[in-house]
Order: sequence, then C-alpha cells, then structure tokens
Amino acid sequence: MEADPAVILMGVDIGVYGGAFQVTLDLLDKFGPDRVMGTPISELGGADIG
Repeated sequence: MEADPAVILMGVDIGVYGGAFQVTLDLLDKFGPDRVMGTPISELGGADIG
C-alpha cells in the first residue's frame, strides 16, 4: 500500500477492529478510511465496485 496509492483494502472488521488476529490493526491509522474500509458481513450488503 505504501508503494502504490491506488491499492485499497476492503473486508469484514478490518478497520476499527484490526481484522482477524489484529493483522490490519495499524493500517486504518496509517492509510486512512478512504483506503481501509470495513464491509458488511452479508453478501447482499456488498456492492460491485468493479
């Protein structure tokens, strides 16, 4: 993410909660909410951004 500003990270509980086993814990603080986004757990709650 440092090398490419176009890279984003989306997933369940990755932002505030730091993800499973806290592997994304500092990424929200480091890259901000525009690049590290929590998503709904439901497939119906997601959207195709492609």
